[in-house]
Parts: sequence; structure tokens; C-alpha cells
Amino acid sequence: MLFRVASLRLSAFLLGTSILAAAQPGAAQAAAGTRSFSVPAGPASASIPQFARQAGLQILVQGDAARDARTRALSGAIEPRQALARLLAGSGLKVASWRGNIVTLVPELAGGEGQDTRNVGSEEIIVTGIAAPFRSKGNSTTIVESVVYDDVETLAADGSIAGLLTQLPGISTVEDGEYPRYVTIRGISPDLNHTTIDGLTLATVGESGAGTRRVNLQLMPSDVSKRVDVFKTFTAEQDAGAIGGAINIVTRSAFDRRDQALFVDAYGMYRTRGVQQTGSNAVGDPGDHWGGGVKANYATTFGASDQFGVIVSGRYDSTPRNFAQNWQNTKRFLDQDNEIIARPEEELGWNGRVAPAHFGYGTYADVSETYGGSAKLEYRSPDDAVQASVMGYNYVRIQDQSTNINHIDFVPLAEELTEEGGRGEITQLVENYRHNQYRRENRGILSSASHTSGATRVTARAGLTEETFRDWEPYVSILTNPTGYFLNFSTPDDEIPILTGIEDPSVIMNAPYRMNAQRDVYSNAQQEVFDARLDVAHNVERGSQGFGVVAGVEYRRLDMSKDVERTDHSVTGTINEWIYDSGYRPPTSPHSFAWLDYNRFRQEKWDDFPVNESASFDNSHTSDYRYLEELATAYASVHLNLPATTIVGGLRYDHIDFTGTTPVISQGSATGEFSRNDGGYDYLLPSLNIVHRLGDTNVRLSWSETLGRPTPGNIAQAENINCSDTGDVACTITRGNPDLKPRRSRNLDATVEHYYAGANGMLLLGYFHKRIKDDIFTLREEAVIDGELYAIRQPLNASDSEMQGIEAAWVHRGLPVGLSDHQVDLSANATRMWGEMNYVTDAGNRAVDRLINQPDWILNGSVTYRIPQLGAGLRVNANYRDAFLSSVGANPWQDEGAGALTTVNLALWHDVTDNLLFKYEWNNVFDNQPHFRLGENLDWVRQQNEYGSSLFFHAIMKL
Repeated sequence: MLFRVASLRLSAFLLGTSILAAAQPGAAQAAAGTRSFSVPAGPASASIPQFARQAGLQILVQGDAARDARTRALSGAIEPRQALARLLAGSGLKVASWRGNIVTLVPELAGGEGQDTRNVGSEEIIVTGIAAPFRSKGNSTTIVESVVYDDVETLAADGSIAGLLTQLPGISTVEDGEYPRYVTIRGISPDLNHTTIDGLTLATVGESGAGTRRVNLQLMPSDVSKRVDVFKTFTAEQDAGAIGGAINIVTRSAFDRRDQALFVDAYGMYRTRGVQQTGSNAVGDPGDHWGGGVKANYATTFGASDQFGVIVSGRYDSTPRNFAQNWQNTKRFLDQDNEIIARPEEELGWNGRVAPAHFGYGTYADVSETYGGSAKLEYRSPDDAVQASVMGYNYVRIQDQSTNINHIDFVPLAEELTEEGGRGEITQLVENYRHNQYRRENRGILSSASHTSGATRVTARAGLTEETFRDWEPYVSILTNPTGYFLNFSTPDDEIPILTGIEDPSVIMNAPYRMNAQRDVYSNAQQEVFDARLDVAHNVERGSQGFGVVAGVEYRRLDMSKDVERTDHSVTGTINEWIYDSGYRPPTSPHSFAWLDYNRFRQEKWDDFPVNESASFDNSHTSDYRYLEELATAYASVHLNLPATTIVGGLRYDHIDFTGTTPVISQGSATGEFSRNDGGYDYLLPSLNIVHRLGDTNVRLSWSETLGRPTPGNIAQAENINCSDTGDVACTITRGNPDLKPRRSRNLDATVEHYYAGANGMLLLGYFHKRIKDDIFTLREEAVIDGELYAIRQPLNASDSEMQGIEAAWVHRGLPVGLSDHQVDLSANATRMWGEMNYVTDAGNRAVDRLINQPDWILNGSVTYRIPQLGAGLRVNANYRDAFLSSVGANPWQDEGAGALTTVNLALWHDVTDNLLFKYEWNNVFDNQPHFRLGENLDWVRQQNEYGSSLFFHAIMKL
């Protein structure tokens, strides 16, 4: 509660500050009145950005035009237009257009008033503000994809960074329902990415404190960023633990603001799927179709030379997320005589058909609340030699979810099975009710300071980030085992089987339901990361010639813990008095089901069942652990800057020490004791990047070695010792493995980028290959301990993986359409991937033709039509992600994964006044819903989800 109150106060303060700041004199006076200037004479590449910051302007100029230009000295209090004219006198540059706070410069012999600011660029552009993402890509020495956040135009259904990244080549996501949560890069597991904010590591507890390394980017709002960079190749200064890629969130700066100082977006939303009748059985108010929120940011500079900057942001939204699920995780397999067999194998006579063994329906009343904000204080000396900033942020996401789950278990009658369906005898009806209040919070404080002297820059950064996860889950399960009741079902092609009817539906309410389980579970997980680094760069900026060097050191401390407190009750007796007919029929079900009246049951019956002390003690300790990791690293890279070629060779040394503290479990029971496992590793990791420029074409070649560090859960898993008098071995031990080595990947990349139309267009074609050694899987081995034979199950380095792929992209911005000054922006990319994984289980070795989380195809496209006279635009985004594996079974037919998914989003916006804009969004236009599959080639549908679509209306104020 203390954390929530503190977060609410911080959010309210930040949001309030944003709005109140609009009342300050001069908040929107970037180019009006006189300003104090102090700009020394010198190269235009240095003086123009300095002038722009002091004037509060965004200035764009071709890099080629500015490279040899020199500007005059400027000092004193002068009106910005007059000041810029004095600065440029005799430089060979002139103003092509001045629109609001955006100024475009061109050579004096080129262009004139009214030139389109979109068509001024070459590969290098001097910009104060946000440049097109492929401009930074063209200037990079590595293969990097960048996505720029735009306050108006960005389409991200839940406003998160995860949603923002889905437009980039080779990016897919692992969803939380219909919303992107974890990012996969080129089909590599999210656990093998490294995510930073302004270059400092973000804390993560993984899923519900599971101890994975994946970062939940659903929690981080995209409006905290001005840009997100995804690095696909690596130099020595990037973190080594990034087989998939490195994601860096570049936060906003007051010095990079565009043509408004204040931005406020108030919005409402409508979900096509409502709460149905789950509200009668929910804890709290789950909401229905409607939601909404507000977000705002404010930026300003101050001081005699505008050397100080402040930018603050805040957001709050409440979103209904009601949904339904239909699943059949258990399948029955048939032989040529329609008899049920154990496995779908030809030697057993399998006829190629499957039948369901149960029907499961989940109905979720769900509402999510997100709030938080950020504040950043910055300093830049008038000559830009010294820069410093400190930033704090805090974001909270609370999800209240009430769930009713109904199972019908049955035995298919072999003699009545056909290709179209069949009949079965019901063996069990189950109703499970649970409520979850998930609370996830990510907060941090980040600091940075740099000093530039000539061609040398020294940068020091330090930050402390923390993520916490909490959940309270009351759970009740009731069931009945009727006899002599039958159901019928159909099996449509490549769809989930459908229950067509229970022959005597009175059994649903009249069968004698009895208590099965009752418990309260409180889960708490926390990770804290302290990260400090010092970097020195000499002669490595764009345009440098000769030798350059980047060197640095970093220290990082990661501390994670998980604690579960569970209270189990001993339950008996029938429970029909507390059930009712919900009247709600889940999708594809012809019947409504018996639901437990939870609120009444909690008040009248919960305390009648005594606490099971032994089970509560065991279940409260078996999942607890703590993991401490310390990293010390040093790195250096040498840059050889030739006229048309840049060669960067680097070496990184990583030293890791870790400690895992876990409970000892014996004979399935917690002993109350804890074991401590210590370990560590050291690696030298080389890298080489070559960029060759042929006019407007970049040819890139990259080779590097990276790591996939074991997750805290791999190392700190509780040890479970179980001994019996049966079987081939006396005892089995399940435990984590402190001796795990990280995965090691050798990465090869080759890419060609061609820029055209003044860098408004880009074509890209690339190839990548990764060979991963020491992959981590849970294996079984035998060992003699104190004279007894033990079977030991633990994660080991025992396999290898390989993947490769091709990426292609096309981007063209500002394409004229021949109608007034209307324009179209086009963006399309495609990634094709192939993978192979050697997987080792108790059943033997398997070769799988893909990696976990790796789809074969990823396709993204976007079209934006602009009407400048109306300040209007229409955008369509489309994303396609092919099917992928989420887990590999001991046998091929036990593999599980997600089916292919296409999502189309639509947005329209237009000016109402100079400072007011309306925006309309329709997310998931065609109502495509995720589904999940089972089998060696993901042959059969095992789960279907129903979320519906969402519509938004935004009223946006810009000053």
C-alpha cells in the first residue's frame, strides 16, 4: 500500500506539474521575443546545433552542405530570426523554410522559400529534435533499427514500448493476451536480449517472479522515449549478454523538443468485448466496455544561455480487458480400428486423427490500471563541452482479474468417432474460481555526465532500477463425477473441437458438487539493479578520420528474491448451496455452467475449513529463492576511419560472480533449511564491424561473440530430494545448477543499405547467422552418492542451436501523390528465418527445425497518407507473425506453440485549431484473435482466445 500511495503521489505531481507549467510565461515562446545568445565562430556542424538549443528551435540542414561551412560569432540579446541571419552571413547557407519552430537550411544556390522540410536530407543531417529513424541507422557502425516515438502518429494499442517496436524488421513479441509484452529479436528468446534505458540496465523479475531475464516492455510507456534503438550486431561497449539483441530506450530531452513545449492527450476507449455476466462473480468492479486516460509531457529550458532543461511526463489510464478462452490441452489418438492409443505413432497403427479428451472454458473479468511518470533535469554548457542529467521514473500496472474456469472431462466412445466428431461419456465436471490482483512496478533513478574536449569525450553514468511484482490469489475448486451422462462434439478442420451439446444438460446444476481445493497465495518478487559505467571515446564521431578508440569499464550488481506465502485449507463436503447458473455461454459452448458464488462463499463458508499447516508450510517455501549477481567488465575498441570505410575491432572481458540461495526439499516436503550455491565465469569476447560507403549505399559486415547468461531460476531452483524403494534408482534429485556456463553465440551479419531521394527513401537487404553453443536444457543423469544410485535432474549445458535468416526493408517518406502537397509515407519489411535445435531429454536426443520463440516469417507494413492543409493524416499498420514454438516436449507430439497472427490497426487525425487535434484509432480492425497449437508441426489447435477489438478517441492539446 505504501508503494502504491507513493507512486500515485509521484504520478499526480508529475502530471500536475506538466499542466501547471503551461501557465508559465513564455512556455510556448520558442521563437518569439529576444533571446540571449553566446555562440562562438566555427564549423556549422558545431555552431548550428548550439544556436538551435539556445533559440529553442529545431534546425535541419544537409550534412554535406554544413560540412565545410563556417558561421560567425553571435552574442547578446537578439530576436531569433535576426540572430540566425547574422550567424549565417557569409556561410553559404540560407533559410529555406521557417514553419513554427522548425527551420530548414539549404546551400544558397539550392532551394528557396517553401521548400519541403522532408526533402532536405542526405545520409547525415544536423538536427535538434527527432530525425527519421533510418538517418541514425545510416550513421551507425553497427546494424541497428530505430523507432521514433511521435506524440500523435504512434500506433501502439496499449501505449507501450513493446507495441512500438513491432514495426521494426525481425521483431516479434510474446503477448499478454492481445498486447505485446516481451520482445523477440530475430526469433531468439526474450531471455537472451539485454535491455537498457539511456545505456543503463533495466531490472526485471520476469514472469511473476519466475527469475527469467526477459524485460516486460509492456510496463514501460512509449511516451517516456524519444527513440528506441534495437542493436542486432555488437561492439565491445555493448553488454555481452545479448544473443538476440540489445534494446536501448533513449529518453526524451528538453533540448530536443519540437514545436510544442506542452502536450496533453486525453482519451476514451471502447472495447467490443464487454464483461458479460462475470461482473456478478468478480472481486471489485471489473468495468465493462469503456475506459480512458490522460497523458502529458512538458519541456522547457532556462538560464542565461538556456543551459538548463526540464522535461516531465505523466500518465494514467484504466482499461477493461475482458476476454474468454476455450482450450483442449489433452488429445486422444486413434488407430485404424478407431481404438484409443497412447501416442500418435505409425507403429501403433495411428490413423492420423485426434479427438479431444476434455473441454475447458475460461471467462475473465479484467481491468488494468496504469499510472506513473518521469522527471528529468539537464544541463548543457553554452559551448556544449559539459552535459549532465538526472532522471527519475516510476510506472505501475495493476491488473484485477476474476476468473471462472469450467472443465468437462470425458472418455470418447471409439465406436462413435468419425472424422466430423463423436460422442463421449462425461467423467468429471469442474468449476475453478480465482481472483488475481497483479501489481508490477518499475522505477529508477538515472544520472549521466559527460565532458568533451576536442575529439575526446568522457561519459560517466550510474543508475539504480527496481522492479517488483505482487499478487494475491484466492482460489477455490469444486468438482463432481456424474455417471451415465454423455456429450457430443464436432471436429472442424484446423479449428478447435466444439462441444455441440450435453445430452442431459440438467447434470450441470443437479450433480452433487464437492470441495476440491481452497487456498490463498501471496506472491512477492523483487529485483534491484545498480549499474555504473565510465566510457572514453576519442575521434569516433561521424566524419572523423584516422584512428579512434572507445574504452570503458562497468560494474553491475543484480539482487533478486522471490517469496511465496500460501495458506492451504483442508476441505470436505458438498457445496451446491453456493453455486448458481451463470446464464453466460462461453464462445462455442451451447450451455451455461455452474459457477461458485465466490463473494457469498468467502463471507459465509471460507473460515469453516481448517488450515492445513503442513501443506501450507511446504507450499510457502518451495518457490522461495534469492539470487545475487555481480558483473565487472572492461572493454575497448579501435576505430579506423578511412575516407569511405570504417573498421571497428573490439574486445570485451566479462567477469561474473553469483550466489543462489534456495530451500532444501526432501521427500516432497520443505525442511526449513536453505542451500547456497556459488559460481561464476570469465570470458573474452571479440567483435569486428566494417562499414563501407559507396555513395548513397552502405555495405556492412559484422562478426561478434555474445553470451546468453543463465537465468536466476536456472541457478537458484530449489533442491528436491525424493527417495523410494521402487525403480532402478534409490533416489532422485531435482536442483538448479551453479556450474552452468552461459550460452555462447558466434554471430555473422552482412547487410546492404541504399538511401535515395535525399535519404527520404531506404532499401535494405541483409543476412544473419547465429551458432549457439552450450545451450541449456534440463537433463537426467545418474550418479553414486554415499554408495546409493541417484537420478539427478538439473539444467545442463548439453546442446547446440543454429539459426539464420534474411531481412528486407523498404521505407519511403514524403512521397508526393500529385494532389496539392499531399504525401504518402510507406514502410514495409519482411524477415525469413530458419533454425535448428538439438534437444536432449530422458527420451533421448531430438533435432527440432526451429528455436523456441522463432517464427518462420515476420512481416510488417505501414501506409500513412498526409494532408498538410488540414494537419491531417490516415495511417494503416499491419503486422504478421508466423507460428512459433513456446515449449518442446519430451516427445514431438507434446510440442506447444502459438499459431500465426495478423493484426491490422487504423488511425485518423486532423487539426481542429492551431493547438487542438482530434485522433481516432481502431485497433485490431479485423478482430483476429490469438490461438495456440499442439504437435510436432503445431498440427492441432489446443486453445482459442477471444479479446475483441478496441476503439479510441483522443483530444490532443499542443502548445
